[in-house]
Parts: sequence; structure tokens; C-alpha cells
Amino acid sequence: CTFCSLSCANIVKDKWKPLPLSVITEEIVKIYDMYGVSRFSLTDDDMLGPIEGAETRVKEFHDAIKKLPFDIKFSGSISVRAATNGKILDYLVDAGLEQLGIGFESADEEQLKRYNKQQRLEENFIAAKNIVERNINLIPGLITFDPFATKDTVEKNLKFLFEELGHYDLGKLTKKLHILTGTPMVKMIRD
Repeated sequence: CTFCSLSCANIVKDKWKPLPLSVITEEIVKIYDMYGVSRFSLTDDDMLGPIEGAETRVKEFHDAIKKLPFDIKFSGSISVRAATNGKILDYLVDAGLEQLGIGFESADEEQLKRYNKQQRLEENFIAAKNIVERNINLIPGLITFDPFATKDTVEKNLKFLFEELGHYDLGKLTKKLHILTGTPMVKMIRD
């Protein structure tokens, strides 16, 4: 992404390394045994990694979680592309997904290009439909304002947020792009 200071695992091959599921489940059991906690937040910004292996990874994750001697609930984040696959969402929900974060970033084609996002605009709409159909509690990442935003881009983003996602978090109305030094977006603004 042009606004991110980290390279994307879908572009730089072998950048994303999955944590072995045995490590994850051992940590869950340890925390459960020590504190009785059965709700977890997975803090990886894309818990399934590159799209090519996402369905395999989610099935393995699902199977590992279902083998635990207790049920858990969890929140996590996946890519838009992963959310276009209903099977992936079904595995997550069955494993105990309570809340999902996804970086849609924009409902405007030009904005997505400007951000160098990997998903296509239609994938945002497919993912939104899949999420809404499954009644998944969503934290949508949507950048309403950037230095090049127009009335039209803002309207498209708000229409997507309200009509496609049925999400009325007024905080999303004020989200703006924070420009990080050294990112491609800095060059775009200077040019």
C-alpha cells in the first residue's frame, strides 16, 4: 500500500511467516488455564497471510481451535480477498469468530489504485455481501479522506459504509489518511 510503511506479504514473497498453530493453541490453553479467559484478540493485521494459502490456513486454524477442550471466541483481521471466499468466513465463524477487521480502505476505484491496494473494487462489494449475509460483527477499515479526496469519493465511501455494510459508526466519517514519512504517498503528494 502506498500509505503503509510495511511491505505487503502478497507482493513480497515469503514476507509473511505463519506462527505454527501448535504455538497458538498452546498459548490459548495456557491463558485459559491460568486466567479462565476464553476470548482472544488475534493482533496480526492479516491472520491468514497471502491469499494463495488463506483457505488452507483457515481450515487448519479451524481444526486446531475445534480440538481445544473448551470453546473460545476471538476477533481477528483478514484481507478483503479472503472475505470474498465464503468458505473462509464459515470456517472462522464456526471456530468462534466474534469480530472481524478488514481494510476495505475505499469504495472508489481511483482511491484504491492510489493506495495500491491488492483488491479490486468489486471484491470489496463481494466481501461486504459475504460478511453481511453471515451477520459478522465487523470493524471496517475505510479511509474517507486523503489529500486527493473529492466529494464524489467521500460519497462513494459513505454509501458503501452505510448501504453495503450497514455500518453506522460515525467515527468512520472523520477517518483520514495519515501520511507516513518515506511512504510512496509522500512522493505522490509532492508531485
